[in-house]
Amino acid sequence: MRPYVEAVLRGQEVRYEAEFDFADGLRSVYVNYVPHHDEDGLAQGFFALVIDITERKQAEQEIARLAAIVESSSDAIISVGLDGTIQSWNNAAERIYGYSRDEVLGKPITIVVPADRQEEIWRRISPISRI
Repeated sequence: MRPYVEAVLRGQEVRYEAEFDFADGLRSVYVNYVPHHDEDGLAQGFFALVIDITERKQAEQEIARLAAIVESSSDAIISVGLDGTIQSWNNAAERIYGYSRDEVLGKPITIVVPADRQEEIWRRISPISRI
C-alpha cells in the first residue's frame, strides 16, 4: 500500500503532485485528500481535490529554460522597471559592469549608463510607462 493511502486511512491530510496518463496524454495533477471525521474524531471518509496543473508545470519549465538562457548568455541582460530601477541582472552584466546582482537590484539604471547618455534612458522608458 502506498504511504499516502495509509496516511489517509489514518485520518491525515495528504497533498502531493503526480503524473497520470489520461486519454489525451500524460497530465500533471495536484492531489489533496482531506479526511472527514465524525463528532468523536474518527475518520469516516475523505474529500479529494484533484487539480490539473499541467499548464502550470509547462510554464515553470519554460521559465526555467529561459532563465538558463539569460544566465548563460555572454551578453549583459538587464531588466529595468518603469521607474528606472534595475529588476534583474545576469552573470554577464556582473562581469561586464563589475557590480554584483545584490549591489544593483533596486538601484537606478543610471549607475551603469554614461552621464552623456542618461537622458536617452528616460526617453525610452517614458513612452512605455504611458501604456
